Amino acid sequence: MASEMSKRIHQIVLLDPVAILLSEPDVMVNFLYAQELDKIRMVASSELFTEYYLRRHFAWYNSELWLEDLKQHQKLLVCLSEQDQIVNAKKIRQELERHESGTKHEKPTIVYWNNVGHGDCISSPSKWRQIKNLMLQQELEILQQACR
Repeated sequence: MASEMSKRIHQIVLLDPVAILLSEPDVMVNFLYAQELDKIRMVASSELFTEYYLRRHFAWYNSELWLEDLKQHQKLLVCLSEQDQIVNAKKIRQELERHESGTKHEKPTIVYWNNVGHGDCISSPSKWRQIKNLMLQQELEILQQACR
């Protein structure tokens, strides 16, 4: 069933993806143990049951998105925020570039927003238009490949 489903997935869009390089200590330390309190931590990490689950029951090492597991036909759009307080955007961009150079997969589309923090794209209509345009461009490429 899983392999049947993966054949149907042609496009993946990731916004500030915590799942890439999740086994690195960056995400866990930045999310659970950061000293400064910002919007993200106030809403997500300070909620009692979320904190309990993440600290006691979440298998960080089993929840990572391995780029090698993506199928060759899948288009990948990854949007990263330079000043992300949770993920190391520079390290993720390097991992995406390393992955594209070492495999037969299609080159992922990477958007790297300067001077932007984690989740800031949610409240930015211009970033949503940019994401929408890139998604539509990828969808057009998928349709063109299907017609061949």
